[in-house]
Amino acid sequence: MDPIMQAIHRARARLQVFRMLRYLAYGLSCGLIAALLLLLAARLWPIPFYQLAAAGLAVAGAAAGLATGLLHRIRVKEAAEAMDLASGSAERSDMMVTALSFAGNDSAAARWQRTQAAEYGRLFAAQMKTRLRRPKLTKWWAGCGGGLAVCLALVLLPSPMDDKLAQAAEQKQWVQEQQKKTEDLVKELETKKLDLTAKKPLDGHLKTLQKELDGTKDPDRALEQLEKTMKAMEQTAKQQEEKAQNLSELGRKMQQTPQLSSIGKSLEQKDQAAMKKALDQLKQQIRKLSPEEKEQLREALKKMAEEAGKKQDTKALQEALNKAEQALAGTDPSKLDEALKGLEEELAKAIAASQASSSQSDAASALAASLASQGLGLASQMTAAGMPVSDAWATGGAAEQLALADSAGMGEPSDSGGGDPSEPIDGAGQGNSPGQGSGNGSGSGSGSGAGQGGSGRGGSGQGPGGSGAGLGQGGRELVTTPREFAGKGNVQADKGPIQGGGGTVQKGGVAPGVEGASRPYEEVYKEYEAEAKKSLGRSDLPQQMQGLVEEYFTGINPNP
Repeated sequence: MDPIMQAIHRARARLQVFRMLRYLAYGLSCGLIAALLLLLAARLWPIPFYQLAAAGLAVAGAAAGLATGLLHRIRVKEAAEAMDLASGSAERSDMMVTALSFAGNDSAAARWQRTQAAEYGRLFAAQMKTRLRRPKLTKWWAGCGGGLAVCLALVLLPSPMDDKLAQAAEQKQWVQEQQKKTEDLVKELETKKLDLTAKKPLDGHLKTLQKELDGTKDPDRALEQLEKTMKAMEQTAKQQEEKAQNLSELGRKMQQTPQLSSIGKSLEQKDQAAMKKALDQLKQQIRKLSPEEKEQLREALKKMAEEAGKKQDTKALQEALNKAEQALAGTDPSKLDEALKGLEEELAKAIAASQASSSQSDAASALAASLASQGLGLASQMTAAGMPVSDAWATGGAAEQLALADSAGMGEPSDSGGGDPSEPIDGAGQGNSPGQGSGNGSGSGSGSGAGQGGSGRGGSGQGPGGSGAGLGQGGRELVTTPREFAGKGNVQADKGPIQGGGGTVQKGGVAPGVEGASRPYEEVYKEYEAEAKKSLGRSDLPQQMQGLVEEYFTGINPNP
């Protein structure tokens, strides 16, 4: 049986290859049909990575067919039958099947038959390629080639959904940027030196925002959550600021009583050391007070207790003030000392709570401003893409006001006599340098007048010797250059009434370009324009803000 089995195994291996090729063609055809359907669907609906998915379907179909052909093994009897069918003559030969049937028979007839079968197997193996020909799968392979060509065409030709997919990918990137910025805010909050009770609600708002952003790819949803968190932060800042102001308000009312003035001032300034010192001084003064003065102090303490009871945040002080007032009416100095010590403890707690509220308010305001700036960036991207945004993110909306207020709070205070290019637009302003106002109108006054010219509304001048005013059509030939104020302090402008009548105001010549002097408007405009371009290049402003800056300089351009 050995020569017989060797021939059968060779035929079996060739037949197994044929089966694998056939199943490969079947699987590839099915995979290409699925890929074609996916590519057609991708032209009707936005399906991300549809090219890779289509290629994967084709490869998966081919692999599945090949694996099926490999696992579906050719049996020994099946190979023997195939060898008998391919006898090379018109009649079928049953040599191999018969030899297998009598494999255990040792009769002379069986041995003779096996000898014939072995000879048949040897000849069959020598003529294997002609006896067992490769199956004709031309139609299948042609169909696979045509399907592959159609799939390649659909992949290479632009799809109407490609723009939507690119937009969706871009929007996903926007949301990922918000996730990163929110994560940075969480880390920034962790570095702030705040009490745990003050930090916990702020951290809770940010963690909720972070969770919402992680679960969405929609910028509309992300912007909605940013607005919600921003308003929550702003509300927290207002509430904590009100709590901090309650103690300051009580301190200001205390200052109306001479004996409690120092204590009230320390409460307003939230200075515990000053408060302790003021109470020590009060203890010393009480010993020297006359009965009438003690009665006045009692009335003052009673009144302050009533004021403290009106606010929830200062209600704890009410009992301490009442005890101090009652102890002051008695004659036992130890009770008075004990009452004043209790008052000192409650005042210290109130100051600490007020300081914590102020810190939490500042932190919440800073986070609200950061979220506003963060959301404005996303809103500008959405607006540029033609997507609608809520009024909170529009120009002049709540978010922009928060961001600008934060920027103004962090910046340097501006001088009232600064040379802002907005002066020519507004047409109204004032200066303190001696000289004459520019503008064609009428006015009156004497002495050194200070004036200005704008877009044509008028000029006003006021000096130590008198005052003057003009109203008419001014020009842009001259503007006032910035004047630097020396020293520090609160700079205020005199807004007193303009008096007098008669007289004329004439336009003066061009003065030297010193501080506070007049210079040609065109020259000043070029300097401001160049500086604005540098500023825009150094920082990323939202597109809508860049448009405002551009429109502004276009409006004041002397040579449009």
